[in-house]
Amino acid sequence: MSMNIQLEIILQVLISFVVGMLIGFDRERSGKAAGMRTQMLVCVGSTLLAGISVHLAEIYNRGVEANLFRADPARLMAQIVSGIGFLGAGVIIKNSGNKVTGVTTAATIWITAAIGIGIGAGFYLPAFVATGLVLLLNPIAYFQYRYGLKSAYYQLGVRT
Repeated sequence: MSMNIQLEIILQVLISFVVGMLIGFDRERSGKAAGMRTQMLVCVGSTLLAGISVHLAEIYNRGVEANLFRADPARLMAQIVSGIGFLGAGVIIKNSGNKVTGVTTAATIWITAAIGIGIGAGFYLPAFVATGLVLLLNPIAYFQYRYGLKSAYYQLGVRT
């Protein structure tokens, strides 16, 4: 594997480190779970796996005819999404009582992984736009609470 490919992946990992830290800082600042370290790890891990997957597919597909088996980088990326689902489920399930919390935190972990995959696959502009949109979570929440569109919590009642 050439040094250029390795340097490209290192650059992608560094970019995703910064992006993950930005998202995590925003979450921590608002007192939410899954802060800087979690978001950074999710973003960096997704970027590293996606970058390796893309370049492995390029290497293994050299000289292979189109109608034969070809390495598919999307397969590993799909597994990243599945794995992140388990993290998100853990964030949601860990809360006890009769209220469901942690859904936005789980969604934030999921989108951070998607942004990491985007960076690792070389889609920088869409990843940066998505990061900007994620950073709008707090202003959107402010307007939701301010104008009564959302209460502080929901109460779930089950009749038997």
